[in-house]
Amino acid sequence: MLGIAGALGAVAAVAALAGAEDAAAAEVAEAAEASAEGATCEAAALAAVGGGDVPAGIVQVDAGGAQAAADDADDQSPETYLGYGRGSNFVSPGGDVDDKSHAYQPGTPALNQWGLSGTWTVGEESSVLDQPGGQGPRLGGSAEQ
Repeated sequence: MLGIAGALGAVAAVAALAGAEDAAAAEVAEAAEASAEGATCEAAALAAVGGGDVPAGIVQVDAGGAQAAADDADDQSPETYLGYGRGSNFVSPGGDVDDKSHAYQPGTPALNQWGLSGTWTVGEESSVLDQPGGQGPRLGGSAEQ
């Protein structure tokens, strides 16, 4: 965040560019006074440049479903990396073949496991499909298991 001085300085700079230096000084002074009385810095700065009525206060967000924030206490799946350098939980039969084109079968991945199907090259930081028709990564399980 800019802080009061930064925001009011930005308001003065915008007003000066618009050729309203004297009016800007008065508006900045009013904005500083409003800010000192408890208005938010952003609302004071917007009001100073004619931003209209800006409601003050904190917005309460009520998000649910896919919009809800992650619940770190209930995080049941680690990040999945698709290369051998940091990858884990790879369950295609025979494991991965590093840096060479190889035909994979997906196996039967359980929760937090994954596999590839088709011809892939598994590199240190990525896996690349080499021929059409492959699928991957196939993730296994669900949180309900």
